[in-house]
Amino acid sequence: MTRVTIAVPTFNGARFLSETLASLRSQTLPPADLVVLDDASSDDSAAVAASMPEVRVIRSAERRGLAANWNAALALCETPYLVLAHQDDVYEPRFAETLVAALEAHPRAAAAHCKASTIDEHGRPFTHPAGLYKERFWPRDAAIVEREPAAELAILRQGNYVIAPSAILRMSIVRQLGPFDTRYAFVTDWEYWLRASLAGHTLVGVVERLVRFRRHEATATRDSERSLRRYEEELELLLSLPAPTSLRPLENNLLADFVARLAAGDRAGAAALLRFGHERIARFRYSTLMRFALHGGRAAGRLLALAQAAYLRTLAARPIRA
Repeated sequence: MTRVTIAVPTFNGARFLSETLASLRSQTLPPADLVVLDDASSDDSAAVAASMPEVRVIRSAERRGLAANWNAALALCETPYLVLAHQDDVYEPRFAETLVAALEAHPRAAAAHCKASTIDEHGRPFTHPAGLYKERFWPRDAAIVEREPAAELAILRQGNYVIAPSAILRMSIVRQLGPFDTRYAFVTDWEYWLRASLAGHTLVGVVERLVRFRRHEATATRDSERSLRRYEEELELLLSLPAPTSLRPLENNLLADFVARLAAGDRAGAAALLRFGHERIARFRYSTLMRFALHGGRAAGRLLALAQAAYLRTLAARPIRA
């Protein structure tokens, strides 16, 4: 019996959608339902999805946003497990089979997730700073990891290492936890993993790389970073957690984005990040470094990018312990 629904919440995702759907149709564990939830796209997303065999399309008449579209997927799911696939990623054939098996072997887990490789808009693999940082949250000596809820919470307080499109949700626990929080457009998944851990549930991680996670300029993540909405949400979420509260994940993300913008010649964008950190975070650790780098311009940004990559490789080689 097929036990998984795969939903692809979509907004203006026509460019990569056919490749994503082809990879999902090629799963060794075929889904009971493969459905695209089109969030009132202005491009050809719905038409692309409708042209694919075995794909059901549900189109919203008006834009409802990421969290509400994810919640629509929760509402339609009639199987024990649900994938919220991203519209521009590529899934290895054994993705669903492997993660469903992990969930069935770990009945306390609210979700199973896996490592991912990073690809660019042309499908070429590359190393991204965020990917390097996430590596340190994985143990080096285990193929599957399930931490106790308190230990998982301690890890998640240090950053969201769970790659959202790699997760398969257990619907029986989802119904206990409730829907995604529609206040959020960027930290939606992070808030959910924290909520699950606080409620006493686990996450089970599969070390195998079963998703090719695509990073490109048109993603919702990049839009949130450019508008600073990402950082507003991270600040609100971290301050909502039970004490002790550390803003270090937010500070690290601000610095990484600052370095990328400065290295690309976006001095105004880098300055906006420095201003956000200085104004919104008490004793912001990177104020002095970022202020001096800003005076150095693009050359300083490139030097910092090299130093950052070396540092993150060192961190990735030394997994943290909860």
